[in-house]
Amino acid sequence: MSSKYLANGTIIGGHYKIIDVLGEDDFEILYLVKNIHREGSFFVIKELFLEVFSERKGSSVETIPEAQGVFNKRKAEIIREIDNNLHRRYIKDEIKVFAYFEENNTIYSCMAYTPNAKVEAYLQFEPKEDTKLPRLEELTQIVEEKKKSSSVVLIGVVLLMVVGGLTFAFNQYGDKLKTTALNIWSSDKKPIELNTTQDKNNTVISTTKKNIVEVNRTQADKKIPESSKTELNVTKIIEDNKVEEANITNKKIVDLPKKELNITKQKSLVIEKNITTDSVDRDINITKNIIKVNDSNITDKEDNRSIQKDSNLSEIFSEANLKKFLDNYMKITAHSSSKKIMKLYDSKIKRYFKFKNITPAKVGKSVRAYNRKWKHRNFKLLNFKVLKRYSKNGVNYCDIKTHTKWYVSNSSGKRGVGYSKGFMTIKDTKNGFKVKAVYGIK
Repeated sequence: MSSKYLANGTIIGGHYKIIDVLGEDDFEILYLVKNIHREGSFFVIKELFLEVFSERKGSSVETIPEAQGVFNKRKAEIIREIDNNLHRRYIKDEIKVFAYFEENNTIYSCMAYTPNAKVEAYLQFEPKEDTKLPRLEELTQIVEEKKKSSSVVLIGVVLLMVVGGLTFAFNQYGDKLKTTALNIWSSDKKPIELNTTQDKNNTVISTTKKNIVEVNRTQADKKIPESSKTELNVTKIIEDNKVEEANITNKKIVDLPKKELNITKQKSLVIEKNITTDSVDRDINITKNIIKVNDSNITDKEDNRSIQKDSNLSEIFSEANLKKFLDNYMKITAHSSSKKIMKLYDSKIKRYFKFKNITPAKVGKSVRAYNRKWKHRNFKLLNFKVLKRYSKNGVNYCDIKTHTKWYVSNSSGKRGVGYSKGFMTIKDTKNGFKVKAVYGIK
């Protein structure tokens, strides 16, 4: 599975080389980059990437169709914010945005690199880890260390290739080199001869061993069932050995030449070797089968755990449970006080329409202002669709897409009616479902 981050060294926008990942939230990823055309020029690039609904395919960002509306709306917001702020004056410590560009099926914001600034200053939502950007001196040192480490790795790879090449050459041509060297030496010296009876006997034994192995291979190649090959070979060899022993018994052992004795011993060794090899092969096959069965059991257990986990999430966030919660949510937000509405939300809210990373108290303040403007309110859930059920840090979540009809009016007779689509993240808590995020698509 590919990483959700662009790899270090990737060039984007034609000018920016990625040095490292700085941080992220649920909607964006921050990269530290340098301009390849200007030495020592560093920037921060922010990439639109939905944590739950997007995935990386190569360098491209692919978002599921159900969440494409959320993706497009956030993209339009980024473009509008940058266009509106390009010519305004920035106050002290405010992060300046220079431009944006579209690439890899998403949008990138080019921002000023401010040494030692907090990552949260660059993100729209709560960052996963609130770290600080390195100082310029530290950053320069990091880049230099990466260059040195790359050089060391390159040298190591080259040395490894050289050693590997020499080892391969020795394995392939070592015997030939030894023979050539032996011929050169023996051309200057006297020819090498087998002077002793032992050497001659060893030569005869080697030749006999080779013939016995060839006979065994010929027998093994015959078209007989696999299960009986080993038994036939062993039986044949044992019978031959018995005949040989009988011949030896009928004669006087003292009259046998050393050569024949050595051949007899060699045959016995071949018999033992064949029997041992066959038994080892059977043991290996049995072991392989056991390992396969164990691996299959482990895989089945893992699959069962995965199925059980998905089953639990489907049970928790069943359509019946979600519909009951959403109907109650629509009723309370339309007719209840702000205090009761605040209880519908989690203690930390990622998004409440235009507000980001806020508390229920902020929601209550917004609700009171809305209720003062519109005295009569009615919201009806037409339908909803489950986009994803998942667990994160031991907590269960569900992302859904809603379709709602609404009606509002005030004491002056002004009225409003319409339909809206929204995105919601529902969190499962010990006190029931809570809204973690709510976001209007259109």
